[in-house]
Amino acid sequence: MATLEWDGLRCEPLLCSVDEELPDALHAAAVYGGLQQSSFDEVMAGYETCLVQLLRIPGGNQ
Repeated sequence: MATLEWDGLRCEPLLCSVDEELPDALHAAAVYGGLQQSSFDEVMAGYETCLVQLLRIPGGNQ
């Protein structure tokens, strides 16, 4: 949906997840519908995780 970028670093929150229980999860997601749409709360948590990673200053106190 969006790619976040800060100081040359990029992060892309995802709107779906892959069923990791499948033997070859990425292939299975494409072929057998192994993708699962994330809930609103999961998507927002993904955005928060990306922002925290992007805004973390190496060696800083954040």
